[in-house]
Amino acid sequence: MSDTPRTDVETCHGNGIRNFSGVFTPAEFSKELERELTAANQRIAHLQKSCAAQNEEICQIAGKVLGYPWFKDDPKNFPDADESCGVCVGEHVAETIVEELARKYREAKEMIERLENQLIRFAKEIAESKP
Repeated sequence: MSDTPRTDVETCHGNGIRNFSGVFTPAEFSKELERELTAANQRIAHLQKSCAAQNEEICQIAGKVLGYPWFKDDPKNFPDADESCGVCVGEHVAETIVEELARKYREAKEMIERLENQLIRFAKEIAESKP
């Protein structure tokens, strides 16, 4: 099986298909295609599962940083939840929660800059008011 499309020249030959790698009967060729399709579908399923797991991990990391509520802290609605259940990020996916995280980060940086500027102004005022 290969991820690259078939490019070999195929011609009819007797009851089968002849290509550069040998002679296949239609049944053999069909079975080979079925094997390749099954393998491709398994690979797709694996990649979908991996993407979903990565999305969940990103959401959990960002949700914890943003202070989202823990499932374990709501025993009425989630009686068996513990720390391993993580935080509730609602409808977020990785992209949307990271956008929120980036916005909050930018806002925090801007506030730090404003506070630093105020501190500098206050320090100058104090220095100028001393005899």
